Amino acid sequence: MFKILKVIFGIIIFFIILAIAFVVTLVIINWNNKPKKKEQSTTHKLSDLTTLTVNVDVKDAYVVVKKSKTEYVNMTYYACKTRSFEIDEEVDDLDNSTLTIKGYQTGKWYNRIFFTFNTTKVYGVTIEVPDGLNVTVNTKTDNGNVRFEEAYAGKFTADVNNGAVIMTKAAKASVCDFKTVNGNIEVTGCTVGTFTSNTKKGRVKLDNLIALLTIDASTDNGKIILNDTYATGNINLHSGKGDVKGSISLISDAYYIINTKAKNGKSNLENTTTGVAELKITTDNGNIEITLRKLLG
Repeated sequence: MFKILKVIFGIIIFFIILAIAFVVTLVIINWNNKPKKKEQSTTHKLSDLTTLTVNVDVKDAYVVVKKSKTEYVNMTYYACKTRSFEIDEEVDDLDNSTLTIKGYQTGKWYNRIFFTFNTTKVYGVTIEVPDGLNVTVNTKTDNGNVRFEEAYAGKFTADVNNGAVIMTKAAKASVCDFKTVNGNIEVTGCTVGTFTSNTKKGRVKLDNLIALLTIDASTDNGKIILNDTYATGNINLHSGKGDVKGSISLISDAYYIINTKAKNGKSNLENTTTGVAELKITTDNGNIEITLRKLLG
């Protein structure tokens, strides 16, 4: 019996040493493969352009869009031997500029495994864009967050798989269109023209969002939370499996035509048939608890 236990103990020790050696080997292989900071700017300034479109498509990386202090688009990104960026700038005969930023994974399989677990937060790109209604920023990332901060543009879009979309610090856009799969959408203290969001397996949180036109937000498996959200046009909110809660600001008590339906839950709002715009709130499996607040009086 003692010999059997001794053999088992020896096998366990062997595999522990093997695992430690494997980890140490990965560290040694990747020691000189740490992400390094790089900076680059566009060659054309906004005042010389008719339109500016920035397209970002990365994987296992974050994207941050901020306000530029100049008329140029400035990019700061972190790249290494196994993670690189390709940046391409094209300007047509009508002075329409398209800036494309793509992130690639290269290298051996052991490099990619090692860096998947420790560089998602440090590997990515920060884009500083000049303010302008003729500016469009389209972002796409798998396994990473997208943030919009301070910048002012004609259009912001985000398409995220396994990550969140965050808009904050008084960012402004005429059009916002956000989509996530397995991630939240959060907007805090921002002004937009039209706002559209859709998330699968995620929450939508709109905190002090001012929409000069419309709001359309939906989630198939999560809550919708609002705090002093305001729109002069229609507000359409739908949750497949979750509550719709919070507060909506309005000009007067009779501003909205209210249309609510909670299939497997309750609503604290009574439906009405008169108003300037429509407030439509539906949930398939949850409650509706909305407070309507007057902006004036």
